[in-house]
Amino acid sequence: MSRLTWNAPGTHTFETGVDRMVLYSVDGMGVAWNGVTGVTESVESASVTPLYLDGIKILEARLYGDFKATIEAYSAPFEFGAHDGTAFDIQGIGYGLQPIKPFNFSFRTLIGNDIDREDSGAYKLHVVFNAYASPSDRQHQTIGSSVDPISFSWDITTVPSRISGRRPTAHLVIDSRNTDPALLSAIEDHLYGGEGVIGQLTTMQEFLDYIDAFLEIEFYEEQDNSGIFTSAMYRAYKSATVPVLAVGEETFWVDTSTSGDPDAGFLNYVIGD
Repeated sequence: MSRLTWNAPGTHTFETGVDRMVLYSVDGMGVAWNGVTGVTESVESASVTPLYLDGIKILEARLYGDFKATIEAYSAPFEFGAHDGTAFDIQGIGYGLQPIKPFNFSFRTLIGNDIDREDSGAYKLHVVFNAYASPSDRQHQTIGSSVDPISFSWDITTVPSRISGRRPTAHLVIDSRNTDPALLSAIEDHLYGGEGVIGQLTTMQEFLDYIDAFLEIEFYEEQDNSGIFTSAMYRAYKSATVPVLAVGEETFWVDTSTSGDPDAGFLNYVIGD
């Protein structure tokens, strides 16, 4: 095993910026949130209580707290009114101090390094569920010699979701450096929409099930029993709609009628290296 090294070129990384903010409102459909200038993450109600026995510290009772954030922006989508205490009717009249509804949101932060700076191409996707917004004070002033736009701010609290094998949480982070590119592309299609896909986010469990179900396998199809194999990449989902049945260690049956192949029916594929 080689000795550890420090300060190798490209290993000095940093995190910067915020972009691609998306609001997932009451119906779960994604809405682009323009004008966001900052997102501050924090932990609410975390604490540590030391426990002693015979004068010796033996344990720390830890309360992990809940995810909290502050969103700063010059504007918010129209749909955010339902989560900001303003309910609009069909005539466009907004009624203040109405019940605040929970929402989901996502945003991206960039990861730079000492060579490419912020253009390294790496980033983190942050996905937050069961969020509640509390608006800050808003001061409206007359326009003077220059225009000074109001910067809005919302304190965000969350209710954590129960997930299998983990502590309840409301915040997920997907790091592009450690995520398979095909899966990362599928996640972004789910968050932002794409060809034939609507960007949406409902519950954390639904989102995690979507990630867990993703499967990509490269197959080689033999053409007319001639011994010539053609490579084909299939993005399937481990579900009843696209069954992938392991017949042997190398042979799979794929239902091509539901996996996007133009030739309907079942075909035999041999998995590639």
